Amino acid sequence: MPDAVHLALVIGGFILVAISITAGAVLISQWIKQHSEQGAAKAEPTTKAGMGSCIGSGMSIAGNIECSGPAQVFGRIEGELRASDLLIGDGAQVEGSVIAQDVTVCGRVKGTIRAVRVKLQDGGAVDGDIFHQSFVDRRELFV
Repeated sequence: MPDAVHLALVIGGFILVAISITAGAVLISQWIKQHSEQGAAKAEPTTKAGMGSCIGSGMSIAGNIECSGPAQVFGRIEGELRASDLLIGDGAQVEGSVIAQDVTVCGRVKGTIRAVRVKLQDGGAVDGDIFHQSFVDRRELFV
């Protein structure tokens, strides 16, 4: 085989290897980017409205809380609480005003609730006034 043909085959082989390495690197970087975005999305609790904030059952906060999006409370809060959508979970205690578009109460609230829609679930209790447009009481009243 002449040297020119042999040289062309060697160069062609190197080009194919370089293309394969480049394509593999692009695929790997896309895979890493996709999985890191999914991991970041899983790290935060979410609700129907998207990313939300959560106050865990082991937390106790004294002071006013304002959340620009949805929030879930499973701990204890003393102070005003504002959020777009709010879940006051089973075992949670809120002492103070609650202001939100949608409020679901499974825990206890001692204070005024101001919301467009309020749902009182089984186990939920409110000691105070509730100002609302829509109210649903889903507590089991008869045992």
